[in-house]
Amino acid sequence: MIPKDTTVNCDNVPTAPTVTGTDNCNGNQPITATMVETKRNLSATCASNYELTRVWTLTDPCGNIMTAKQIITVQDTTKPNFTTVIPKDTTVNCDKVPAAPTVTGTDNCNGAQPITATMVETRRNLSATCASNYELTRVWTLTDPCGNIMTAKQIITVQDTTKPVFDVTIPKDTTVNCDKVPAAPTVTGTDNCNGAQPITATMVETRRNLSATCASNYELTRVWTLTDPCGNIMTAKQIITVSSVAGAGSRQVPLLWAMADYHYNYLYRSRSVP
Repeated sequence: MIPKDTTVNCDNVPTAPTVTGTDNCNGNQPITATMVETKRNLSATCASNYELTRVWTLTDPCGNIMTAKQIITVQDTTKPNFTTVIPKDTTVNCDKVPAAPTVTGTDNCNGAQPITATMVETRRNLSATCASNYELTRVWTLTDPCGNIMTAKQIITVQDTTKPVFDVTIPKDTTVNCDKVPAAPTVTGTDNCNGAQPITATMVETRRNLSATCASNYELTRVWTLTDPCGNIMTAKQIITVSSVAGAGSRQVPLLWAMADYHYNYLYRSRSVP
């Protein structure tokens, strides 16, 4: 039986059957059976969309001919497939955003015809003040020559959870005389993600008296704070113990001078005796 006209996908084109015939007169003389197959493209760009025409012909020894025809409409309706594993949705720190992979694809029909792969990346800010908190959406698209499309998507949630760091060395705790209290240094900081966004640096200084009678004996605490635009905070502290080593009005007199003064006074008093 000659198969009927049909429409199939490009990877399911049926094999042409082998046909035979009989004749009412020729007895054992053979019937010649032939098949001619022609292909007509239905698209200038999609080689998988075409029309296949099969014509079978029976010819008996007397030249009588019988023909039968089947038209197979072939089309590509199947999406291409990714050959690259698409990364899963993930949450990362702002300095660990993964690079987008290069993806490729295959198609069930198009053979040597190329599969077009594209990637579109969009960014949605999650904060009005923190540029490092955002959502990155990557959409990959495969398109075969017949216009069938396959897409895949990855969402990367990016956040800044890392504290800024000081650019200068914070001075260590120390003990100084009251006239040697060091000036507080100006500190700056950097951040791993915020780029041109400024880091806020502040310093708070507090004083605690160590004596009820001597105002020059006290403890000075300096706390520096760095704050990045995402609210991450780094602090550092220095404690300066301040004391008055020499008492008010005292002076140090060289020993030789002191002895000379003493000797002078002694001689003076000796001459004063009647």
